[in-house]
Amino acid sequence: MPLGARRVRLQHLLTGVKATILAAYVVSIVMPPGPAATLRAVAAVLGVAATLPFSERLYRALATVLTVTGVAVIAFNPSTGTAALLGFGDLLDIVVLLVLAPTISVPFRLVADSQGLGSVLTGSTSSPRRTYAAMSGSTLALASLVNIGAVPVVHANVDALRRRPGHEAQALTRGFVLAMQWSPVSAMFTVVLTEVGAAPPTMIATSFLVVLGIWCVDWVASAASRRSAAAGHCVPPADGPHPGGAEPSTGLWQVSLTMFSFVAAILVAWRVGGLTIIDAIIVLVLPFVAIWSALTHRVRAAAGTTLRLLHQELLSVDSQMAMLLAVGFFSAALESAGYLEQLGSLLGGIGGPGALLLLSAMPLLCMPAGLHPLIVVVLLLKVIDPGAIGIDPTWLGVALLGGATGATAASPFSGVVNLSARLCGVTPASVAVGNLGFGIRSWLLVSVLALASGWIGS
Repeated sequence: MPLGARRVRLQHLLTGVKATILAAYVVSIVMPPGPAATLRAVAAVLGVAATLPFSERLYRALATVLTVTGVAVIAFNPSTGTAALLGFGDLLDIVVLLVLAPTISVPFRLVADSQGLGSVLTGSTSSPRRTYAAMSGSTLALASLVNIGAVPVVHANVDALRRRPGHEAQALTRGFVLAMQWSPVSAMFTVVLTEVGAAPPTMIATSFLVVLGIWCVDWVASAASRRSAAAGHCVPPADGPHPGGAEPSTGLWQVSLTMFSFVAAILVAWRVGGLTIIDAIIVLVLPFVAIWSALTHRVRAAAGTTLRLLHQELLSVDSQMAMLLAVGFFSAALESAGYLEQLGSLLGGIGGPGALLLLSAMPLLCMPAGLHPLIVVVLLLKVIDPGAIGIDPTWLGVALLGGATGATAASPFSGVVNLSARLCGVTPASVAVGNLGFGIRSWLLVSVLALASGWIGS
């Protein structure tokens, strides 16, 4: 058999294995706790074995180090072996979330009608400052509902204007990461919310207000930096009709109503059904897409788009799966051996303010190494106890999100930076460098607000 055919067959086999692992987790949600933990652990061990050899070099090395360290902890503390091995499945829910969450954008992808934004954008782009505000604000609003699917849609509305590609890419990136900081359909927000143990309504409301503040500060800072250069660098709008000439589409309102209903259903499942926010999204996302497609008579198209998205996510999740599952095993081994309590005492000695600044800065500090901010945040939250270091869970979550989203915007390795750069015809490095000040500014602003909330509440 030719080598290429073997690789294709192996890829199909591994995709099937990963899909089976994810399905096993979904089944475990309705099982009793004991058997569910065992099933998740077995699925996670299989997941590490299937994905570690095909992960990116950095993630493969780190996952191997964490796994070997966990094994060493068990070797020195044999009584902790069972609890640590069961810990392999602790973060399987996040892996499932990363694969399934993008499918919530299927309704928006199928509607494929950005005219609801066009009238706003076309009427707001008489200057670079207004173009920037329209793009970042529209991306923030749409990405809060449909995640990264909003980026190409907003870009398409101003593609004919083509003013300053580098600034357009920055606006798209910043709008998206701000949505990632507060929206329940964001994997980053949902993971942080679940891991810090904050109340969802409080965390959503607090994060939303913080995001509005960051967006306003960013708009003012961007306007000031562009004022002197605005006259000489704009490319005149292309001739012909603008994309925003039509009235807002019915499809856009249907999708918006679907997204709001989805978020409401998540909160009901959390409050009434006793599910975690992550499990609620996992259980509800595909049924919601199916219901929407049936009501709008798009069943076949929705099914095809959903399967393509799931296949893409399964192909690209190797590094995250290996790393997250290794983190779960590592943290479970440390916890069962009592080392996490010692780490909590160490951070407690630093003090709440110092610990908060250090923890929230870690995604930015790890950014040059190419580590995904979500991996960094999950690792931090698995090895620390917010209560042990005297930090309010809500504000710890807000601060971590500020650091993580800032790192996402300023990293040339992040998906949204690469997507925005490709759409606007610039390099990811130039977008990342342009966003570095935004990332640091966002982290500082959120950290100061978090510290101020602690002083006011004390």
